[in-house]
Amino acid sequence: MKLAGAFFLSLGLLTAFPAAAQEADPFREAAPPPPMALPEQQAVAPAPPPKPRPAPAPEPQAEPVVAAPPPRAPPSAPKYDGVYTGEATRSVSASGRCVEPSFTKTMTVKDNQFSYAFGGAESLVVTGQIGDDGSLTGFTKSLRGGVRVTGKIEGGRFSGQAISPGCILDLNFQK
Repeated sequence: MKLAGAFFLSLGLLTAFPAAAQEADPFREAAPPPPMALPEQQAVAPAPPPKPRPAPAPEPQAEPVVAAPPPRAPPSAPKYDGVYTGEATRSVSASGRCVEPSFTKTMTVKDNQFSYAFGGAESLVVTGQIGDDGSLTGFTKSLRGGVRVTGKIEGGRFSGQAISPGCILDLNFQK
């Protein structure tokens, strides 16, 4: 019986200290040991990301050199200013109102504006602008429709036309 008592005693030990008994149990499968890492495989904490460098200060750049535009020509008014006198020659007379075949007329230019008196007793004054290139156009209304003057001044000479519903005049004037 002695053996049986020891067995019970062993059992008592087993039941009294269960954790110790479990560690000492040779039949129980032991957990595998953690794998050994080689030095190059050992986990290394990642390095913190590099701090961003401040953007380099922009290099001072020289202002681009821009050539000054050529000086502007003075207003073109003095180029054309003056009184132009010459022949107004009838080119068409559809209504018979253009009775004279040719007569002397004048046109006045001041500050890029011209004025031309069209007709005799019923004189209409046509006014208008002169462009930088010397071209001109003007119009005035009348009871019979109006009068338009077009043409160009070049080298102190004006060539153009005065057009009304009943008469077309070719104008050739000189300053």
